[in-house]
Amino acid sequence: MRSLHDNRADVAQIKSIRPRAAVRAVTPQALADVALIDGPTAAAAACMGMSKWHDLVRSGKAPQPVIQRPRCTRWRLADVRAWLVAMSAGTGA
Repeated sequence: MRSLHDNRADVAQIKSIRPRAAVRAVTPQALADVALIDGPTAAAAACMGMSKWHDLVRSGKAPQPVIQRPRCTRWRLADVRAWLVAMSAGTGA
């Protein structure tokens, strides 16, 4: 039978494991021109919520998706990066 001490050790071990998002691999620069990202990733890159992201896309202020199908909308990573650089420079898009 396991003791309470054994359970505490298990909990400590579980807490020491990094969350999955922290282990996510970085996209190599060579793939940035062809990589596609989804809406939540694009919104997170711009530090905003999905509603704000979709409002900007609808109004034409953010990049338009290159793939738009039911439950599968994707943006080019290079387009989102360029838009973020333009926004940070104050030129807008």
